Amino acid sequence: MDNIIIRRFVEEGYNISPEAVKAIKESEGGVEDTIKKTLDALDETTFVIGREHIVISACGKGGKDKITDMESREVGLKEFGLTAQTRQVPEPTPPIPPSIREVEEPPLKLKKAETPPPATEKIQPPQVLEAVSKTCQTSNSTVPQNFQFCKTPEAAPTSNPPSNPPSDIKVLKDITSISTCTGEYDEFVDHFRHRYDKLSAIIRRKINASNISLRSISSINNGGQPPAGPENQGISRRLRNSVPQTYPKTFGFRTVAKSLILQTYPKRSALRTVAESQIPQTQNIAAIGIVSNARETAKGNKLITIEDMSGELLALVSRSNQTAFKASESIMLDEIVGITGTMGNTRGNTRNDSRLFFVNNIILPDIPASHRPGRSNKPVNLLVISDTHVGSDTFMEDAWERLTRWLNQDLGDEAARGLAAGVGYVIVAGDIVDGIGVYPNQERELSIKDIYEQYSRAAELFSQIPRGIKIIISPGNHDAVRQAEPQPALPEEIRSLFKNCNTLFVGNPALIEISGVKTLVYHGRSMEDFVALPHVTYDEPTTFMTEILKCRHISPTYGGRVSIAPESSDHLIIDESEIPDIFITGHGHIVGLSDYRGITLINPGAWQGQTEFQRQRNITPTPGRAVLVNLHTMEKPTVLEFMSS
Repeated sequence: MDNIIIRRFVEEGYNISPEAVKAIKESEGGVEDTIKKTLDALDETTFVIGREHIVISACGKGGKDKITDMESREVGLKEFGLTAQTRQVPEPTPPIPPSIREVEEPPLKLKKAETPPPATEKIQPPQVLEAVSKTCQTSNSTVPQNFQFCKTPEAAPTSNPPSNPPSDIKVLKDITSISTCTGEYDEFVDHFRHRYDKLSAIIRRKINASNISLRSISSINNGGQPPAGPENQGISRRLRNSVPQTYPKTFGFRTVAKSLILQTYPKRSALRTVAESQIPQTQNIAAIGIVSNARETAKGNKLITIEDMSGELLALVSRSNQTAFKASESIMLDEIVGITGTMGNTRGNTRNDSRLFFVNNIILPDIPASHRPGRSNKPVNLLVISDTHVGSDTFMEDAWERLTRWLNQDLGDEAARGLAAGVGYVIVAGDIVDGIGVYPNQERELSIKDIYEQYSRAAELFSQIPRGIKIIISPGNHDAVRQAEPQPALPEEIRSLFKNCNTLFVGNPALIEISGVKTLVYHGRSMEDFVALPHVTYDEPTTFMTEILKCRHISPTYGGRVSIAPESSDHLIIDESEIPDIFITGHGHIVGLSDYRGITLINPGAWQGQTEFQRQRNITPTPGRAVLVNLHTMEKPTVLEFMSS
């Protein structure tokens, strides 16, 4: 029973002390009722639950029966073997100086990174190099109220030390300290309305430039009515008069949120119907909408349903139109797209309401082809790492030691040390530690089974990096923050452990300007949704990054693998002023480099060896790597390997 109680609190993002577990078990009101009341009463700053946090329930019926139900739902649950947390935060160990091995090691060799392939070609996994490229210029210097993910406190984006970013670092976009999400009905409305408004405005400018008549969906359809038939009845038609005031937890998030746009968005009374407009079937017209459905027909064509504030439209993309069909294969649910084409009756169907929009072209928000990256006005290098997973028994500590020795100019030949001397910034793209209870049987693969001890050890390791280098840390799905994206920066309890490091903590995602270069840092969990597309794979992580830039949204699909907090503004949009010069992700544990419309795409791999989970899925990571970028020249990045001596 202890493990069942621990599991319940781990799933809600908390750790729990042995005394608290005992108090719950001894509660007269029943274990399940005590857990529920305790979770409801928790203070927002609580991270580890102690005895003092437990709400003792009065004796009531159902206690034993409810825990029996819990046990039945947890059939097959293995012993955790975790060390329960106490409220005391361990003091960080004094920084460990970079150790110098007694065994003589050969200097790092210099090689040039492979040229990233053109975005239109199949992206091959880059050859991970043993060292560094040519020397660059350097210097000597539902929406229920019990959604816990909406209630996680956000800490201010401070650094430790100093309390504010240096003048050459600007945090341009970060959810930390500005989250307003509570999971209310109106927030879902505002969230999707904001997404539609922002991205449709970008597409609208493209359509207007092409001199094609842009219509609302209601003016394209016959009097604003969606196609008939149970298969094509739109969500607005199904839910128009039956939207619950309080959504049950099992209600489809995406269906609910999308229907809100149609029900609450102000109607445009000036729009005309098809009959009033007298749109001929040969006229090329355009529409913009959010994708609510996409499927392949029996003949291999693509059938897409899009919605705007006035209605929904069923659109057919013919396989014979190779350009449009290829674009349709990259469409994600809840993505904002524009389509151009003509209206016509469904072949072989005489019903007046069975009309299809035949697509000639699909228009995405996309990155402007004219985008030119910014550059630093001084010679300085950025080092990118991700997924250190401190606390895992496969953490590459020997490789990390070689990395920090190189940064301290204690390893490598003269050219390699010159590159290290030019490093001014290190970005860590999430999963600083391996965490607790992130996946089944994780405890079997942990060398440190206490979350605070994991972060304390991480702080020791990061303190080996020279203090003249600014370390920018963004969280990932293994870190101690809410799972719903966007994620705030690590809480102060954790940040305080890094007091001996020169760190800046930001959220996930975060847009940062570093010495004049806009850098978008995202851990990359939406990769798990994008891999549903036929050309996106885990082995080639920059493929999903390219799709993010095309749709101008970090994680478009609501209700997929990524939990999304319904903030009133959609913070995952890449707006006009937010187009990055460098785009960094992690999560996949496989190195990837590419370029898309002037944006450098980087996934630096990981510092964790192959786990059992990866082995079962035939995923071979590329650990012990870092990627070096010269912010002054913005030349091709360099992959550094620190695995071998």
